[in-house]
Amino acid sequence: AAEGLARDLIRAVQQARKDADLNVSDRIKLTVGGQQEIIDAVNVHAELIKAETLTLELLINLQDATGSLTAVGDDLPVLVEVAKL
Repeated sequence: AAEGLARDLIRAVQQARKDADLNVSDRIKLTVGGQQEIIDAVNVHAELIKAETLTLELLINLQDATGSLTAVGDDLPVLVEVAKL
């Protein structure tokens, strides 16, 4: 189940990248929020998520108080930003 959530998250991040008009090769900073099962899936499959989405920095936002995360796809809250090297 955790791997399925991780793959759903990867699809959501890819859609967010597309929506943000990022180049295919752009490295990103990814912030993920959501329910505990999403956070658990991210923790277990962090390396897969980072590799598949070209993420340099992966952050987990347990409390999205600012509302800065955008729900993508299956309501998976993510924030995708171009990484500054």
